This record gives sequence, structure tokens and C-alpha cells, in this order.
Amino acid sequence: MPLPFTFPSSRASSSDANQHWHHPVKTASLPEAITAQISTELYELIIDHLRDDVPSLLACNRVCRSWAPRSKCFLLQLKVCSPVPVVSHGGFGRITCAVPDEQGNIIYGTTEGVYRASKDGSRPRLLSGHNISWIEVLPDANLFLCLAGGVFMSVRLSVLNAGACRDTDISRIATNVSFFAVYRRRTAREPHRVCVLKSSALSSTLKVFDAIAHQQVFTLQLALELYIPSEISWLRFASPTKLVAALKRGSGSPAKGGFELVDLPTFETQGLLDLTDPALEFTQKKLKPLMVFRASGLFLLCYDKLGFYISGRGTMARPELLMRWKSPATAFALHEPYLLVFSDAQIQLWNIETGEAVQKVVGPYRLLNAPESGDKVLALSLASREVVEMDFEEHGV
Repeated sequence: MPLPFTFPSSRASSSDANQHWHHPVKTASLPEAITAQISTELYELIIDHLRDDVPSLLACNRVCRSWAPRSKCFLLQLKVCSPVPVVSHGGFGRITCAVPDEQGNIIYGTTEGVYRASKDGSRPRLLSGHNISWIEVLPDANLFLCLAGGVFMSVRLSVLNAGACRDTDISRIATNVSFFAVYRRRTAREPHRVCVLKSSALSSTLKVFDAIAHQQVFTLQLALELYIPSEISWLRFASPTKLVAALKRGSGSPAKGGFELVDLPTFETQGLLDLTDPALEFTQKKLKPLMVFRASGLFLLCYDKLGFYISGRGTMARPELLMRWKSPATAFALHEPYLLVFSDAQIQLWNIETGEAVQKVVGPYRLLNAPESGDKVLALSLASREVVEMDFEEHGV
């Protein structure tokens, strides 16, 4: 009996097939009179032999109904990850950001406040506020950090979780803030650091705070402040003493490839790219710098249209791994060895060790957190308005 639907033809390239295997298209299947002549043992041997070949598995899947279960089984094993709904908001406002806590709950921000999605299904509001745009938690410092309507503030995490947060419990640290980034300490000797960004059309001000304990109570204390004569759109810590910032092109000084490395002890800045390297000439074209990751001892630079590696000297590294996204990116998350590339209508998954696109998750999703290695990747499904966690398969691709 012919299948009710089939998958793309095996004539498609391996990369294309890998991206679209979960999208059925209507094509003709072989009649049962033909496929019935092939013994079960024979077609099982064929499919088993092709278990790692996505285009061939797609072709086997559309041969007939009896071939489909075994083919689909191997196709599912080749899937990298799936979005699993974890939060359906029942309060006011729309979800803007989210972070996991140590108890396995999800704390999320909305345009009307901060909520906790508990395992028992409750959704208590922990903090009232308008236009919550970013949140972070530092559990071992008992701190909850929040950006609401341009105001950067902190609250003791224990007070927030108790649901009894009053206005006097909130420390409003800075105003007119566009973004903040967190460095989580690796050893007990170093402090947690927070960099707060104030950015205008021609300049940016960075304030770096350290989480300092006094009588076992942590507070954020200003460690340094610096001015940069360029508009910064995004930043993150490369180490406790170095920041990587993405510059908006045409905002004051030359963009130097779009990324700037800021040395905090000396206040010195320099372009992350060595533009004397002819292999990097393409970066002077119209590209929007978005994100930088450290991977395998190199910098992985991510722009809206492509991604590539550079060395610590700023020169091109591993040019064979130049990755060009299938559609313009808006955000990125790294779950090694996979890079999640968020765009308007899909999430593309790329293997950063091979430079290959391995899966596409269809649907509009927006990244809600800034996960570090091993952290949960949380996103908002713009179709269902649910928070989803990207569930990664152990076998991978």
C-alpha cells in the first residue's frame, strides 16, 4: 500500500536532505505489487546498511509502508535536538527572557514582571515591573539580576523566590542601560563580574561590577568604568579581564571587522580581526556582527550571514569551516559541537567541528537566555507562545 506522504527525493544533496528530512512532500510511491516481491530480510539489510546516509534513508522511507518504520527509526536517531515545551505562561504580559534555576524550575521575565514556572505547574509572580528585557541568576552569590525598562537592578535570590519581594529589597544600580553581561567565576578566589552597557549613537559606556561578600551577603560594587567612542550593540566576557564587543558599523571609529576586544586592566581596545590577513577581506562587506564564542582554543565569530574561526592573533583559522547560514541569523547559542543559528522562521543546527548543517527546526523561535557550556538552551516559540527547551539527543549526528 503506498505511503500517504513521502519525503524529498534522494537526488537532493546530502546537506539539503539533512535540512529538510522532516518536511513531507507528496510524490509517488512504488505500488505494493512491486515492493511485495522484496523479502523482509533483504530490505532490512538494505536499510541497516544505509543507517547513516540521510538521503538514502529518505528514499527508503518513501518506497512503501513496510519500509517506512525502520527508515524513520534511523532518521530519528540522526536528529540532533527537539524543542520541548516547558512553560506555558498564564500571567500578564508576553515572555521576553528566561533562565533555569538550581531546582529545575524556569524563572522568566515578561513585559509585566518576573515569574517562576515550578514543576508543580504553578506560575507565581515573583517581581512586578514593566518591560523586563533580560535576567540572570548567580545562585552561589544569592543574586538575581534584572534589566527592566532600562534600569539595571539586583535582588537577593532567596527573597525573590520567597515571593515576598518589596521595593526596599530592590537595589537599582544603573539607569539608561541597554544590556548587561555576566562572568560566572570559575574558582572561589575570583569574583562574579557583571558588565553594564550604556550605548548611544556615537559612544558607549561600560561599567564593570564585582559581586563582593560582606558578612556573607553579596552586593555589586563598581570595579571600573570605561568609555568607548563607538556604538556597541552586544558584548560578552571572554575572560575575567577581557570583553568582546560587537560594534555597529558607521558608529564613530572604523568597525575593524565588527568586533572589538577590550582589556579591562589597561582600558585598551583593539579590533579582534587582523585585517591585514587577505583571507579576511570578505569581512569588510556588509555583515552584521552578532556573537563570538571560544571553541577548541579559537574564536568562533558569528555574523548575520556566516560564521568562521580566527586565531588568537586575529588571523583566519580553519578556512575550510567557513559556514554560510541558510537564512540571515538573529541570535546564536552554542551547545558543543553544535551551533544553534536562530533566524526569523527556523533554527539551523551546524556542527562546528565539521562545518556542516545537520538539522533545521522549523518555526519562528526567539532565544531567551545566554547559555554557557552545558546550560539549558531556552527559546520562545512565537507560534505557541510557549517557552521550549532544546532537548539534545545523546547520539547526535
